[in-house]
Amino acid sequence: QKKLPRFLLYDKNLESDHSFIINFLLKKNIFFKVILLCESNDLKKKIVNKNYIIYPILKKRYFLNRIYNLVKIYFFLKKLKKKENKKLNILVRNDPLALLGAYLISGNKDNLIYQSSFPHELSNKIKGFFQKMIFLFLQDIKINIISVSDLGLKRLTKLFPKFKKKMVIPLFSDFKRSKKNIKKKIRYITYVGSHSKLRNLQFIIDAIKIFLKKNQNQFKQKKLKFLFIGSNKNEKIKLINRCNNFRKYFIFIERIKKNKVNNYLNNTCLGISIIPPIEMYLQACPTKIIEYMSCEIPIILNKEIHFQKEILKEGIGYSVIWNKKSIAKGLENFILDKKYFIKKQNTLKLFKKKFNPQIYQKEIYEKILI
Repeated sequence: QKKLPRFLLYDKNLESDHSFIINFLLKKNIFFKVILLCESNDLKKKIVNKNYIIYPILKKRYFLNRIYNLVKIYFFLKKLKKKENKKLNILVRNDPLALLGAYLISGNKDNLIYQSSFPHELSNKIKGFFQKMIFLFLQDIKINIISVSDLGLKRLTKLFPKFKKKMVIPLFSDFKRSKKNIKKKIRYITYVGSHSKLRNLQFIIDAIKIFLKKNQNQFKQKKLKFLFIGSNKNEKIKLINRCNNFRKYFIFIERIKKNKVNNYLNNTCLGISIIPPIEMYLQACPTKIIEYMSCEIPIILNKEIHFQKEILKEGIGYSVIWNKKSIAKGLENFILDKKYFIKKQNTLKLFKKKFNPQIYQKEIYEKILI
């Protein structure tokens, strides 16, 4: 099968280990080659692999750096087009300004693709205004669109009504489930991910305290603790202060590398994916869910998030809404659940069935790249 080049204009550093980049584009890919442009940060030299080349030539997305990246992308693609003189598959992820640069240099025979996880333009009013202006300028272009959820794809079809082809590609995980019986004194109920103000984890802590007031003895007997991974120092202090008299039941760990997260998940019996149902998150496909399922962990999820509502139908966890009493009740349902191991088996089955990157690599190759 002939491999086609694929060009990704990437807006983060490679060390961020983003699921779409690492687990979909770069790993175990037999259908296309990748030329990846990313931030330099700690990576100073290009990396060459048989299936991909990584150029760390971009700067972190701040103020004038965005203009620098736009110019860098434009001239990189111009040079590449001159050298190869053939159709380019140009993929831009979550960055309207980078999309503008790619559009300005692309020709009629080039294949432009835009992937969006959720509406970033809603996170900042000033930045959002300029992003909306770019989308307005580009609204009539013929482009392929990719999102992580059906709801996200619906949004993209409104931004680009003259799109060519569309696809939903979820996020993926390369975490390994431990096949050994882990016998430790403490097991975790774990949250992995952003601790930013928008995530409102203090609300989750309050809900957990309601649960603990009623179920403290049972919780002790089961030797469980709540584990939160991914904070910075200030966020960690705020959450610790929020715990009050229940501090001994919580563990807070600052940001760590993915392989260490995997180790903690192999000692986890319940994953937390309770997300504020604000407009920016309604279209999300949370990576943490896929990571939990890859380690055979049932999940407590709020059903206001469309993607979470859909996978709850597969019997992989406990349904709640964004309400403290509902969250507390969901945790109580977990503690009392006699069908826990059925949910545990369902998570791994669903992960293997629907979150295999090779299936989507083949689909994007056949549907969009050729």
